[in-house]
Amino acid sequence: MHHMDSNDETPIVTLDEDSTWGYLDSAAVGRLATALGEQPDIFPVNFHATDGRIMLRSGEGTKLSELAVNSRVAFEADGHTDADGWSVVAKGTARILVSFHEIEAADQLP
Repeated sequence: MHHMDSNDETPIVTLDEDSTWGYLDSAAVGRLATALGEQPDIFPVNFHATDGRIMLRSGEGTKLSELAVNSRVAFEADGHTDADGWSVVAKGTARILVSFHEIEAADQLP
């Protein structure tokens, strides 16, 4: 994750992992990047970041179809203030929630 401050001599500052989760809390929309064969896709998504996981809800469609074939994904969210901006990029493996317990717990998230 990078934190950019226009007043610093060093324009890009890399923050620690704990800070990145705090920044994700302040963003409402992120982008989920998937790839199927040679064809990458990127989707705007509402999300909730908690306990080292990024949760998002999706209906049937391209995102779920691509995740069923290739679960490796990238996720990006960003934001800014008048003074600076930030961007968090996460890479990992997507997993579709199927158990009743997991789905019920996810439904309680904001």
